[in-house]
Amino acid sequence: MSLTAASAGTVTVNYVLTGGSATSGVDFTLSSGTLNFAVGEIVNAIPIAITNDAAIESNETITLSLSSPTGATLG
Repeated sequence: MSLTAASAGTVTVNYVLTGGSATSGVDFTLSSGTLNFAVGEIVNAIPIAITNDAAIESNETITLSLSSPTGATLG
């Protein structure tokens, strides 16, 4: 995730990973939390735990929802 410009203050945003076509607990692990950008930081990552199963499948999707930003706006 990235900011369009560095911030003079801390930026935070809450996130939730849910299933799209991928199945929670089979293809990936549900997770949620708060992503924190330090002063001057413009790039950060949300950890996604992918499960390596034996099934041969086409590409699957997950949904990332962002909410309650502080120090920035979602756009």
